Amino acid sequence: NSNLKHLSLDDDTFENFSGTIRDTPYIEGSCVTDPCWYYVPDATGKEVNILDLCPETATNIVAKTINTRTETGSVVDVMCDPTTVTNDVGFKCWDGAYIPTTAGL
Repeated sequence: NSNLKHLSLDDDTFENFSGTIRDTPYIEGSCVTDPCWYYVPDATGKEVNILDLCPETATNIVAKTINTRTETGSVVDVMCDPTTVTNDVGFKCWDGAYIPTTAGL
């Protein structure tokens, strides 16, 4: 993320998330800007976790015990740049399928 405004995440654990991702087009009503306030370039709507981080802004963040699926049965994805994290975040940090790691179990 090249945005000059950012925050720092340190020592955060996101644990025991479960549910179904609505990966079909829909309008949820909170978008009052174009692009929408939560728009992330290249996101597909199938992501369980998007770590859109600036370098050196996150340390020791972990997502664990994540159980989710998509409505359509498509593979659940993540978006994560491994150059922006300093630890095992609980899943393979890449733009691709959600693959839990040891820290995420």
